[in-house]
Amino acid sequence: MSCSNADSKVKLRQEVQEKLWGKYIVEDPYFKNPKIEIKDVEKLTENSDEDIIQKLIDLNELEEVAKDKVKIIKKYVNKRRYNSPNIILDVRHGISKTIIQRGRMNIGWRECDIEEYFDVAHCCKYAGLNHFPNDCRNVVTCFKCTDNQ
Repeated sequence: MSCSNADSKVKLRQEVQEKLWGKYIVEDPYFKNPKIEIKDVEKLTENSDEDIIQKLIDLNELEEVAKDKVKIIKKYVNKRRYNSPNIILDVRHGISKTIIQRGRMNIGWRECDIEEYFDVAHCCKYAGLNHFPNDCRNVVTCFKCTDNQ
């Protein structure tokens, strides 16, 4: 739902809460920040998050303001790609486009590939998306034949 102004938003929120007797929570929508995966990052994954972000800013001539707009979510080793360490960044909208347009970033002595990262929750109980098996209320289903087990 959308409203034309702040007053109508407040009125709508109050009316919905009254009509639904407080059974539901009324929240404003929010947008997730884009995520970027930096591949084959040498041994920088052993450094602290602040050090890695500072090296990203210094070596790639990003604004110092970017320090507040970039956050490391995950560091992991991709065993499928020659045990290369990768980093996943949570980046605010303003700076994400400039980083993705580059295609590569300097980190340490390497020029690393960059890709936009999409994290989709996947239920392995019945092959559904956007939830995990612990939250799933569906019947266990075979992935190959889609028959209930």
